[in-house]
Amino acid sequence: MDNPERFLAALEEKLAKLADDSEREARQADGVVTTLDAVSGTASTPDRAVLVTVDSGGAPTELVLTDDIAARTPAELAGQIMTCVRTAQTNLADSLREQAEDNPFAERIARGYEQRYPRTEPTPATPPAPARDDENFGQDSFMIPADSTKEARR
Repeated sequence: MDNPERFLAALEEKLAKLADDSEREARQADGVVTTLDAVSGTASTPDRAVLVTVDSGGAPTELVLTDDIAARTPAELAGQIMTCVRTAQTNLADSLREQAEDNPFAERIARGYEQRYPRTEPTPATPPAPARDDENFGQDSFMIPADSTKEARR
């Protein structure tokens, strides 16, 4: 009868350990849920004329523009806003790690952020196309047929 008693004691010990582990994991999961409510990512242009904040899902929640944007073209401003949104999204993993230290659930979510919002090298801004001069009556005028030669134009 000694063997069944040892078996039951070992089984009870394993069940108690599993219960403790489950309680610990439940507390960690609850902690991550609470932390996720507070996680956000923020990014701005170097001159801080554009500032964007995103929530834990990566959706923009705040856009701050200063008067310094007045000198930018709409295309430049749109590009800077989108770059800030993407950068703020890539900052989510770091923000979560800072707020939920040593939590395995938080680490898994942070790795998910890194897969969803990978860090990329910033792309150089494309210079705007030169403005079209409608007063140009040079060789590229719409009034001169493209197939005409220089002799025929004289």
